[in-house]
Amino acid sequence: MTSLDVQRDTKPHDRRHPAGTQQQFHAWAAVVRAAVEAMQQLAGESRAKERAVEGLLRSPNPDPTAIGRLILKTKARRLEIERVIGALPGLDAIG
Repeated sequence: MTSLDVQRDTKPHDRRHPAGTQQQFHAWAAVVRAAVEAMQQLAGESRAKERAVEGLLRSPNPDPTAIGRLILKTKARRLEIERVIGALPGLDAIG
């Protein structure tokens, strides 16, 4: 046991924040970080599709089918982002 371990063991326990709460918070934070990473990736894909639509619209003979497909894929990404946001646990979930 190191002196740091002894210091940890001799600290008074704060009853307002049980030991499990810190672990729950770290687990919650990991879920939130993963959700943020997923949303960033989906947002990047959405931006790429929007740029592709812009490029098609600037072309001399835009393909309406390709534009429609890209718009639908962009909307699907936005819906997926909304799903990720809706699935996020609130802070109240950690007790």
